[in-house]
Amino acid sequence: MTAATALQAVIWAYEAKFKSPFTPSPLLYDATGITHKRFAKLVRGEKTPTADEITALAEFFGVPITDLV
Repeated sequence: MTAATALQAVIWAYEAKFKSPFTPSPLLYDATGITHKRFAKLVRGEKTPTADEITALAEFFGVPITDLV
């Protein structure tokens, strides 16, 4: 199966690394400053992340920024 978005691919890699499903939590929203509705739209590709959001998500997931572009 192919990821629809770069963020979705990063989430799948995160799940594989920790061998458990990823569930967004208040920790994610607080750390990134992204609301739960916006995060869902970013994952589905309905919205394009801003540069600040990409930076925050890369830091949260521990991946290079280029993985989210």
